[in-house]
Amino acid sequence: MYKRQVYQYTYNNPAQNSDDAATDILIDRNYLYAVGYTDNGVDYKNDVMMVSFLLENPAANVLTIKELRGNDTPTGAILVNIPPANPQQRLAKSRATITGITDMYRSGNSQDFFTMMFDNDDLSSLRWLRYFRSPANGTDIPTSITKDKFDNVYVTGYSFVNNNNPFDFATIKYNNNGSFGWDGTGVRYFDYNTQGDDDKATSIKTHFDSVYIAGPCQNASNGFYIAKYAQISGIIINQWDRVFTPAFTNSMTPPLFQTAAKMEIDTLGNVYLISFSWNASESHFAIRKYDANGNELFTYDNSDNSDNSGDSFTENNNLETDNFKIENNVNEFSLSQNYPNPFNPTTNLEFTCPPARQGISPASLQGGELGFVSLKVYDVLGNEVKTLVNENKPAGSYEVEFDGSNLPSGIYFYRLVVSSSNSLSTEGFSDTKRMILVK
Repeated sequence: MYKRQVYQYTYNNPAQNSDDAATDILIDRNYLYAVGYTDNGVDYKNDVMMVSFLLENPAANVLTIKELRGNDTPTGAILVNIPPANPQQRLAKSRATITGITDMYRSGNSQDFFTMMFDNDDLSSLRWLRYFRSPANGTDIPTSITKDKFDNVYVTGYSFVNNNNPFDFATIKYNNNGSFGWDGTGVRYFDYNTQGDDDKATSIKTHFDSVYIAGPCQNASNGFYIAKYAQISGIIINQWDRVFTPAFTNSMTPPLFQTAAKMEIDTLGNVYLISFSWNASESHFAIRKYDANGNELFTYDNSDNSDNSGDSFTENNNLETDNFKIENNVNEFSLSQNYPNPFNPTTNLEFTCPPARQGISPASLQGGELGFVSLKVYDVLGNEVKTLVNENKPAGSYEVEFDGSNLPSGIYFYRLVVSSSNSLSTEGFSDTKRMILVK
């Protein structure tokens, strides 16, 4: 019988015997990593700290103190690269990246981003360390960190601009070797409506080649802003952005409350924006779900945290736009918009074939249990350029990658046809959508 191991681990830095605070926790196949800061007992106050130990033996801990010699507070950490699962490397540690706040360059209250990547928790394994200071030489606060499939690192937060326009979103891409991403500058700013209030990014995620950023915006009626960006040929392009203003923002008056937002993204590219606000006497939260194209799917708004009397839930059951249809009933055929779009050179196409249900499956599919599926790509002249699927498929949801490496930039169409025979003579379902290849 499996017996779950439960343990408690407490750490105190013996060098100073003073404050030790954890700010993030990570886990790979064999180790748990606790990231935080420790009081160094000298003029700078805080050093970055990471404690790691084997999951199967919590006593086998390893301490590392990353001394930046500033007043340094980590705000986020990620595991960038996890070693392969094989016996020879069973105890190898993951490559990780930490971001945080430092004031090592200046006196006073001004602060900068720091971001560092290292191979494991050995101080000598530091791969690179980078700092970021905005041109205004004001306060720069990193709040969230993520990575993509190539181990490139993305950090977001907010930067002081000027006294009339205090804070804007600030987002940085570091390539996996520590160089700036995108067009070599690496940094992007955002100011909602170019007004003179605070915009503070608090969450960043990647999904395939897209980057999502979200955070509170005072200019949006004290609501929350979320945006999706495509990365194409070394540049970053806004695909869509949305503003969400929960009902609870009307009952709380700035600057007496604080706000933040977090995001999660599922395998289909749907985005969940979790927004929350709090002050000394109350707190509220709300959740909004968007599809990969920014269409709103549902909203849950908790406007009274004491007795839930003000809770509300709204759902868009029949959302349809020019290029995308949301199928909230999974028992219907559907062809989703490709993502990312525009793309270079690959994109993903998704479609769903439902099980047999009365009143749902087309009669031509002989009950809907099996159908012959054809998914093909065409150019603007109607010439077929690629066959992605051409076979019988059981009921289910499918994702297919299309590679346009050998094709010129331009507009292409992909068409899904489902039939009861491989001749496609009895068409049960068909749909066509447009996608854009940009090189």
